[in-house]
Amino acid sequence: MKKKFKYILSLVILLSAAVVTPAFQVVAESQVFSESPQVDQEEVNTVQSDDTNASADAGQASSQVENPTLTTTTSARVDAENEQTQASSDSKEAISGSENKEEPAAIPVNNVPSSVDPSSARAANAQLTVQVLDSNSNQPIQGAYFTLTSLTSGEVTLLVTDSSGKVTIQVPSGGYFIKQVGTTNQRLNYAFTSIGNSINLQAGETKTLALYERQIVGEYAFGESPDTIHIPVNSTFDFSTQALGIEAFKLNFSGNIEKSISDSQIFPYYTNVDTSKPGTYVAIFMARQASYSVYTTHVVNVIVDPEQVGEVTVRYLDTQGQEIHETKTLSGTISASYDASTDEYKLSIDGYTLDESQLPENSKGVFSETAQTITYIYKKNPIPAADVTVEYVDTEGNEIHASQTISVNVGDSFDVSTDQYKLSIDGYTLDESQLPENSKGVFGETAQTVTYIYTKNPIPAADVTVEYVDTEGKEIHSSQTISGNVGDSFDASTDQYKLSIDGYTLDESQLPENSKGVFGETAQTVTYIYTKNPIPATDITVEYVDTEGSEIHASQTISGNVGDSYDTSTKNYQLVIEGYTLDESQSPENSKGVFSETAQTVTYIYTKNPIPAADITVEYVDTEGKEIHPSQTISGNVGESYDSSAKKYQLTIDGYIVDESRLPQNAKGTFGKEEATVTYVYTKENAATAVISDKKEKEPTATVVSKKSASAQRLPQTDEQGTLFPFVVGLFFIATASWLYFRKRK
Repeated sequence: MKKKFKYILSLVILLSAAVVTPAFQVVAESQVFSESPQVDQEEVNTVQSDDTNASADAGQASSQVENPTLTTTTSARVDAENEQTQASSDSKEAISGSENKEEPAAIPVNNVPSSVDPSSARAANAQLTVQVLDSNSNQPIQGAYFTLTSLTSGEVTLLVTDSSGKVTIQVPSGGYFIKQVGTTNQRLNYAFTSIGNSINLQAGETKTLALYERQIVGEYAFGESPDTIHIPVNSTFDFSTQALGIEAFKLNFSGNIEKSISDSQIFPYYTNVDTSKPGTYVAIFMARQASYSVYTTHVVNVIVDPEQVGEVTVRYLDTQGQEIHETKTLSGTISASYDASTDEYKLSIDGYTLDESQLPENSKGVFSETAQTITYIYKKNPIPAADVTVEYVDTEGNEIHASQTISVNVGDSFDVSTDQYKLSIDGYTLDESQLPENSKGVFGETAQTVTYIYTKNPIPAADVTVEYVDTEGKEIHSSQTISGNVGDSFDASTDQYKLSIDGYTLDESQLPENSKGVFGETAQTVTYIYTKNPIPATDITVEYVDTEGSEIHASQTISGNVGDSYDTSTKNYQLVIEGYTLDESQSPENSKGVFSETAQTVTYIYTKNPIPAADITVEYVDTEGKEIHPSQTISGNVGESYDSSAKKYQLTIDGYIVDESRLPQNAKGTFGKEEATVTYVYTKENAATAVISDKKEKEPTATVVSKKSASAQRLPQTDEQGTLFPFVVGLFFIATASWLYFRKRK
């Protein structure tokens, strides 16, 4: 009974193995070798795996078995889980299996090419084609992987089938060992049972190996295992299931997942990853499907990413931001240091000088993923420019002040709109309506002239008084005063002075003869005589509003007689209102008129006066913050601009030099409600003399020399002759002469 049971069990095992066992078909020179004992055993040696642990459902699957055609002479059945293959160097030794050995991973291959080396292709005189088809549908299987090892050179080539299920390669004639290392790179469950195949290619021979694989139905056995991973170049590649997150499930004959497969049943089978070279590689894992007694594979694309490189661009600009030299680029590994402060990058450029006060802070640093820019700023070397002459003339073009000359370099800017050049000249006033357009500009090779035009100041004349009296000589309206300059004409016959006075009528028969005349040094009076009007008229209302129409002063009312004229353009009605200025451009057309029975309104519109701003204080301190010169105050109105960078405020102080690197940022600005301080910082001079200069006054230069230093200057130098010896000799001769003289007298 037991023998019978063993016999039945063996039969079931054989049937179940046939369900998923693929077969190679070898076609040489268009001739198909049928299964026959006469086929040369040395030409092709294929090892197929059998199953020693057949499922109880093998009988169910036997009805689906498609008998594969095997065109090789030898087939050794071994357990796929314990199978170990080894190809002999002469291609004649068959591959044997042992039930007590695990299926090993592919032997690592260094620098495995993904395609045939061009030099090999030139020497090729044999062609090999591998085709993989689905045993059920006969459709091509894409992404099946094979290793082709030359038994002569040991060179290994990785082959991958295309969408037609084929891969073709031309190789030199000789012996090869071809081994399948992956069924497909698609997420499909194809059985893996082929171990290896030794072939011999003759010169000029074309050979085709056809492999049929059977698909296992159901969900993908490797589940969520990754299809692609990235690793950095020169990193360590851990070819293990745990490191790459590979998982698999057992499938039964119905295609349903039974349970997870333990790590011991998932094998890292083949990889060609070379972490020293960026590129795309594969890592293939194998999992045992116990119910089918076969293996399935999963292909992981391993992408070795190139080394990340950062870039630093070095630019060379002038003070105007214009590029004066082509840029340079530094590149290096992220986080590596760079140094652009060397002479290789800190260039000497013809016609320019590097501005050492604006050296870039990032001339040294570390490469990063973000592009960086280093900017060196250069000053253009000075080229003497043609002079700029500032002239001062009157309205007739006559010179009224000595001209000034400015000499600098080509390309430098000039500004003669400052108080240093825009002068105040006694007896004249600058004509602001004729200011020169070229008061600011740039020095060039052509001479330039800036002309300021002044008008002669007038001589004030005695006032002309316009009086308003009734027929009794009593004043009925406040007098008006007309001012002007000697020689100017005046006209008091206009409506501004020939007033319509409420309740009165101007007596046209007594108009003054001197209502028009010329200002002189003697005061003059113009008198208008009015007669009183008898009929009361409706009042005239004079309103005072701002530009928004809001009342800014209580309105006034003018009463008079019907037919009498009124005049609200006088100072009585054209009021001076604190904080406001009458808008002359919007004077009411009915400021003068005639009283009537209908009420009338005269509206004067005022603009709000500017608000005095808080003062700007200009301080002068040394580097310790101590005051070295009395401060100055600049006053103005809110919203007006100020400029303390002129020489009027940026003073030259005896014994000090202004620190150009610490010039105040608020040297120019706008007046506001809050006080502001502009601080100029000076550094002390180290010289023994100091020259004091001012914009408007110049004093003699004083040089102080100590007695000690003066005497020190009189000492003879080492290469000079001393004056002491002649002096002693002279004294000796004088003493001798005196002695002889006195002796002779005795």
